[in-house]
Amino acid sequence: MDTNHHKKLKKRATLIDVARLSGVSTGTISRILNNHPSVSEEARKKVEEAIKKLNYVPLSAARSLAKGVSNTIMLSIIEENPILPSTWRYELPVVQGIYDYLKKTPYNLQIGIGFVEEAQKSKFFENLIKDKYIDGLLILGSWPINYRSLLYLEDRNIPYVLIGCKSTVPTRVEINFDNHGAIVQVIDYLVQLGHTKFALIGGFADQLHMVDRANGFRDALIRRSLLVYENLIKFGDYQI
Repeated sequence: MDTNHHKKLKKRATLIDVARLSGVSTGTISRILNNHPSVSEEARKKVEEAIKKLNYVPLSAARSLAKGVSNTIMLSIIEENPILPSTWRYELPVVQGIYDYLKKTPYNLQIGIGFVEEAQKSKFFENLIKDKYIDGLLILGSWPINYRSLLYLEDRNIPYVLIGCKSTVPTRVEINFDNHGAIVQVIDYLVQLGHTKFALIGGFADQLHMVDRANGFRDALIRRSLLVYENLIKFGDYQI
């Protein structure tokens, strides 16, 4: 048999192999791999020699778990079903921005997509991150999030941030746009140009940003004593 081929098929050394050869417990070896100070020089030397002899390569995931971190941030994107083209036009730049920032850090980005109906269930986030090791969760969407599903994260002290969406109960950190104020500014500008009759074409009526925009649209017109034509307010995928 080809000896080189035989070497390639040889089983990779494990932590237990290092423990057997060095005579040091696996717990002590883990502390050595993570540069823990409470390890004797004698034990450290034995382990280093065994690692070198066995060509042992520690799994980064195992080392991360030993430190209590995974260096992974999950981005959960909550979408309508089916996903609409207009949704990606808004969310892809946000995803790109998150990715561009994290690639400058030791953190990896993991993406999970869920639909609105699923996100309303109390075990949504529990099922989403079950058996996954993450250091934090970013939740991106345009819909209300059932607070009961967030309790799983709260109970386990998993940091999370809501982006573009809101919980049914106020939570720790939410990043949202002033959609109401933006529409008011647009109406004010157009009125200054002499326009007096307005229509609004937007997304789905129950999307959070559309609720704010529609309210801002009506408030701006009423404040300027202009008529609100409800038949000219259309909801859908930003098309008539």
